Amino acid sequence: MTDKQLPDEILSDVPNPLEATKGAMPQAKPPAILRGWKKLGELEGALETEPKPRAWLLLQQGGNGIVPLGKVGLFAAAGGVGKTMACLQLALAVATGKKWLGAFSVAPEGVGRVLLALGEEDEDEVVRRVFYCARAMQLTDEEKRLACERIVVLPLAGTHVSLTAGIDENEVETPAAKQLLGKLEADAGEDGWRLIVLDPLARFAGPDAEKDNAAATRFVETVERFCAVKGRPTVLVVHHSAQHARVGDASHADANADASQMARGATGLTDGGRFVLTLQNERTTIGMPQLERLAILRAPKTNLSPPLDDEVMLRREGRNMGALIALDSADKSRVLEDRKKRREPKNAADKPKPKADKPKPNLSGYGPQGTT
Repeated sequence: MTDKQLPDEILSDVPNPLEATKGAMPQAKPPAILRGWKKLGELEGALETEPKPRAWLLLQQGGNGIVPLGKVGLFAAAGGVGKTMACLQLALAVATGKKWLGAFSVAPEGVGRVLLALGEEDEDEVVRRVFYCARAMQLTDEEKRLACERIVVLPLAGTHVSLTAGIDENEVETPAAKQLLGKLEADAGEDGWRLIVLDPLARFAGPDAEKDNAAATRFVETVERFCAVKGRPTVLVVHHSAQHARVGDASHADANADASQMARGATGLTDGGRFVLTLQNERTTIGMPQLERLAILRAPKTNLSPPLDDEVMLRREGRNMGALIALDSADKSRVLEDRKKRREPKNAADKPKPKADKPKPNLSGYGPQGTT
């Protein structure tokens, strides 16, 4: 059938390409660096009204935020400390609204959907780990239902999943990054995402991200795009700790160490993240099996929130595959006392000798008794 044979009512709905473009010039898409170009007065409420409160994923015990929504952060730990189990427990907490590690509340606006992109796990291992995490957290049937509904899992063991491929400005993102971003946007649902976990960084960053600050910055820029999808999710990038941070245990580590000293590789990674969490081993001499090997969580970098109220002491629960459980006050006191003993010299010979007081130099310009 030709166009002339189509009914008039159908023909009237067919756009005329000549009329559609008549008098109109195609609009060039502005370059990325200029897309946010605005005068300060064009920003809603600028200088006139108090900004709306920041949205948080996690809150500290005292109510202060610690992990913001819509930002990229790092979670650094040595292999085998329990960072993947901690991330699975975080996913379950965000999906259900339960506390994370007994120390952090999920903010009301932080409850929702989660993507777990696990570069080192296959499907069987994910099922195994999630089961034990849920049991350790004592999830109810309703909470299990919410977790199954709200958590999306990508088991990626054996799959090449680099999101960046170099530092050439024209070829930063790989097809995998664009495909993942597209899927996040398409599958955001009515409420969007709250948390995206990329575990570990070594599987998702390009080959130079850990040794070159420019490449590290490009990787952070790439995953920042995921924060802009519906729901403004937090992107938590799991990373390995620096070699020197694995020596000894958390009791000997400087609790105020700079974040860049704790994570492996280029400082561009910790500089680019808005927060950094760390997890370190601590071995005790208490003599109680459940307190022999602990994990200590700290936050050496919190750009957008007050510092962490206190370090979080955790024990690995053997019957639940090492799921992390917060110590009660009695066990925490035992650990602190043990830590104090381990720091003390073992005998008098080991004790540092007191230094003799040296006379302080007279810098006043006056001699004894006020004479010149």
